[in-house]
Amino acid sequence: ISINPQRYCKSCEKMNNILHVIIVEGTQILRNSDIQTKYNMSYFIKLDKATCYQRRRSRKDYASPDTQGFFENHIWPQYCDTERTAFSLTSVKILNGQQTVQQIHHHLLTDITKRINEC
Repeated sequence: ISINPQRYCKSCEKMNNILHVIIVEGTQILRNSDIQTKYNMSYFIKLDKATCYQRRRSRKDYASPDTQGFFENHIWPQYCDTERTAFSLTSVKILNGQQTVQQIHHHLLTDITKRINEC
């Protein structure tokens, strides 16, 4: 799902003093400085190329399969660019993508629960 950064930022402004948990998945969120000011937890899952490819191929929510060369020419270079961005931002916590998806989810849930309990 794609988000509209301007609409997202306006929605955040309306939610002052209310605890909200919003989970947004995607690489573009790290590239938008307006959105970065609206959240207080950010993660990047570091993957090697083979794992990234395997996880992408195992997803069932894509409307159509990737065309020949799409991963090599678009997805992987974009991932590498986003990885450089993530490593340059001190607010981004880097997670080990070699863990299982369930382990990563558990780690995220633990962090979110801790943050909610601090409020």
